Amino acid sequence: MKEMSAVIQLQHVSKVYSERSAQAVRALDDIQLSVDSGEFVALKGSSGSGKTTLLNIASGLDHPSEGRVILDGEEITGKSVKELTEFRSRRIGFVFQAYNLFKDLTVIENVEFTSVLRGDDPTEARARAERALNDVGLGSKLHHFPKLLSGGQQQRVAVARAIAMNPAMIFADEPTANLDSKTADELIQLFEEMNRKTGITFLFSTHDPQLLGRVRRIVEIRDGKILRDGPAV
Repeated sequence: MKEMSAVIQLQHVSKVYSERSAQAVRALDDIQLSVDSGEFVALKGSSGSGKTTLLNIASGLDHPSEGRVILDGEEITGKSVKELTEFRSRRIGFVFQAYNLFKDLTVIENVEFTSVLRGDDPTEARARAERALNDVGLGSKLHHFPKLLSGGQQQRVAVARAIAMNPAMIFADEPTANLDSKTADELIQLFEEMNRKTGITFLFSTHDPQLLGRVRRIVEIRDGKILRDGPAV
């Protein structure tokens, strides 16, 4: 495995649900995965294949039953909930299918929320949030509430929230699933631009042909195992 430039490493990772039950389910089985800095990668698989479980474990949102997870050179496998929360707030950005915006906060308050929560200087947090929103084309919507935005604009707010933290990597779970094809294409272009300009590593979980056609590497998951890992064709 590539050790020097890898920002995401999963070493012999397995995940078993209901381990003490006769109905135990092995969602992941001995996964070996390495993603280098600046890569633009998609996890592909049908519903129930294990791709979302893999994404959640790779990002520290879930724990493996076996194996090691190393992010940005630091092993996170044995970290406590508090340590993981702190690690994620400083190294990782997230974009979810459901946007996960606070409806009672304005757009800029949503984007700066994590920075404020982790104790950053409020003025600095506000400046970073404003820059991120300008970067995603929402500089005129800073004080709007999410309900006034389209689905595509809400997802852009979620992207701004992710990049405002200056993360080493962004994990995105089905980010285009709720969008029409034109809006999805615009969002993918935004991801590509961010990847090219900032060098942020992107790892997607998706079955969207549009996104799969634009990533540079596809890791196909089936029944909890990596079926194929190689350049997108």
